[in-house]
Amino acid sequence: MNKKYAALAITVALATAGVAPMSAFAVTEQPTGNPVVIAGNSQTTVTYAEALAAYNTALAAYNTAAADSAATKATLQPLFNAARTAYNVLARAIMTARAGIDQNFRAAIKAANTAYRAARKAATTAQSKIDADNAFQVAVAAASSIRDADYAKYPAPAMPMPMPAMGMPNKGSKDGMNPGEMGGKKGK
Repeated sequence: MNKKYAALAITVALATAGVAPMSAFAVTEQPTGNPVVIAGNSQTTVTYAEALAAYNTALAAYNTAAADSAATKATLQPLFNAARTAYNVLARAIMTARAGIDQNFRAAIKAANTAYRAARKAATTAQSKIDADNAFQVAVAAASSIRDADYAKYPAPAMPMPMPAMGMPNKGSKDGMNPGEMGGKKGK
C-alpha cells in the first residue's frame, strides 16, 4: 500500500507542477519565448525568434562588409555596433526564456520534494523508503531532462568578432626595439 502511495504522490506532484512526461519535450517547433523589454522601453518588446533573426541579419551584414578588402573602420564600426547590439538583445531574450524554464524546474523539484517527504513519512518498511527514494530520483532526473531539453531550444550563438585592427603598421618603439624584444637599445 505504501509503495502505491509513494508512486501516486510523485505522479500527482509532477502533474500539478506542470511537468510533462519525458516524451512530451520532443517538439520541433521554434520557441517564441517570453518577450523581453529592450533598453527600458516598455513599448518595445522582442521574442527569442525575433531577436535571433535580427542578430543573424546584423551579423551577416557585418561579416559581408568585413570580408571586403576595401572596408574601412568608418564603414565597419556602425555594422559591428549593430551586430553587438543585436547580440545583447538576443542574450537578454535567452536569459528571459531561461528564467521561465528555471522557475518551472524549481516548481517541479519542490513538488517532487514535497511528495518525497510525504512518502517517506508514510513509509513503514525499508523497501517503501527505498521506493520513495527511487521515485524522487526519477522525478528529479525527469525534471532535469525537461529543463535541459528546453534550454536546447534557446541556443546562444557566438558573439560577433571584434573589428580587425586598422591602425598604422607597427614600426617598432621609439628606443629602436621591436615590441617583443627584451633588453636595451640595439647595438649594445
